[in-house]
Amino acid sequence: MRIYAARHGQTDMNERNEISGVTDVDLNKTGIRQAKELAEKLAKLSRPPQLVICSDMKRALHTASIAAERLTIPLITDPRLREQDYGRFEGMDRFTPGFLQTKRNFAIRYPGGESMLDTAQRVYTCLDEIIASYADTDLLLVAHGGVLRILRTYFLDMDNDTFFHYTAENAAFETYFLDEKDEVLV
Repeated sequence: MRIYAARHGQTDMNERNEISGVTDVDLNKTGIRQAKELAEKLAKLSRPPQLVICSDMKRALHTASIAAERLTIPLITDPRLREQDYGRFEGMDRFTPGFLQTKRNFAIRYPGGESMLDTAQRVYTCLDEIIASYADTDLLLVAHGGVLRILRTYFLDMDNDTFFHYTAENAAFETYFLDEKDEVLV
């Protein structure tokens, strides 16, 4: 099994460096171009994905739809792949001091939102089910920066500092290989 994990294309909020979390915004023109480029890269793989599973938020769904159409494969949405709810920080600058402090404290909830551990619980549960249900399928997961940070920890150990600084670029993807014993071969 291969899991290709991609972040959605750029949005206007990304471009302005604003925290979008559960704010449901669509791709901008750059994001659409990035999604098309992602689809072309995936189409050229020796083993392209056979299924797309994505967040049901506009930016991820739009990116995933472009890839699914190009690859002529089915698409499924799963709300557990939604971005973390950053509560009152939604729409603020990404470098807002309180936001960054909370980001370093995994068990503290953003005021009015989720903690990193809340998000990890739903993402890990989703991944467990995906791997059990689609063990013989190479698939593409399209989600969000925070979700991909957590997804990476599902497959690879990361210390807190590496986790804090890890960033998935818009419309970039990583590949996780699972062998027949579900061991990760990155």
